[in-house]
Amino acid sequence: MQILFSSSRIFVMILGWLFTLSLIASVSVEAGTYDAWYGDDSYWQGPLIDAHSQVEEKLDFDAIVPLLDRTGVAQVILSARFSQPTSDVLALAAKHPSRILPAAKTKTKAFMKGKNGFRKEFQAEIGQHDFVAMAEVIMWHDEKKKVAAGRAVMDPDDPRLVPLMAAAREKGWPFIAHIEFAAMGYAKSSYLEKFKRFLAANQDVSIGIIHMGQLKAKDAAQLLAQHPNVFFITSHCNPVTAKSSNINWSSMFNGEGFAPEWQELLLAYPERFVLAFDNVFLYHWEQLFVPQVMYWRKALRGLPDDLAHALAHGNAEKYWKLPPATLP
Repeated sequence: MQILFSSSRIFVMILGWLFTLSLIASVSVEAGTYDAWYGDDSYWQGPLIDAHSQVEEKLDFDAIVPLLDRTGVAQVILSARFSQPTSDVLALAAKHPSRILPAAKTKTKAFMKGKNGFRKEFQAEIGQHDFVAMAEVIMWHDEKKKVAAGRAVMDPDDPRLVPLMAAAREKGWPFIAHIEFAAMGYAKSSYLEKFKRFLAANQDVSIGIIHMGQLKAKDAAQLLAQHPNVFFITSHCNPVTAKSSNINWSSMFNGEGFAPEWQELLLAYPERFVLAFDNVFLYHWEQLFVPQVMYWRKALRGLPDDLAHALAHGNAEKYWKLPPATLP
């Protein structure tokens, strides 16, 4: 009886070991499908710059650079949000100065709630380091219950924007506007007209619209034609993010390539689109970043090489005055 018990116990242990080995193998195979992009002609082979991502307290900061290495991302413009201190980003940048480019924080509770102290807080922020960029400015943000992100609405003539625009002008930084036009409903048309006046009033500053503003290609084309200081940032505009969030992001893709209307705009305005991923939360970095990068590498492969280089890194170098990117 004891022999039978021992044999069955050994059998169960063997099954456990086999299961563990199969799990490791499956993970390795899955990882290999991403890591094998280098040297594979079906993926674009050049360097990438992530022009806007963020960090939160749950993230293991030491995991960021290995993710960049794995995907061929040369640099990331990185900012902290809310209670996450910028000092953490600066510490990571000190360890990896050629890879982590710290951006001045704009997303603070004082700013979002319109408290008078936010101006002093922002001046202290930009005074603590020689930043290369300023993080996105929340102008119109819909509620996102999945990540406990609240609704925020700010007109383009809100006085809170004045010191932020002044800093962008003084430092030579692009002003990055976070506006979710698709979530506005009937208010979209009037807000878009106000934003056009905002663009016209600040023609000396490059103004990027993160997440493509959730705009359709038709609206984007109008802004590009009428306002030479506007450019679009491509974060969250791919099927990987769309499937994970069920949010009405702009859809730039058709299968593994660009949708015709967006490819037409890319060809017409090759210097007005910038690649970014806007990782914010832990699951963005751990689960979505690598497959997003691989999706983009597939799509970039279908563009003329000069346009692929501009979108992948060249335009970010121009707008933020960065040195030429090389593969890590």
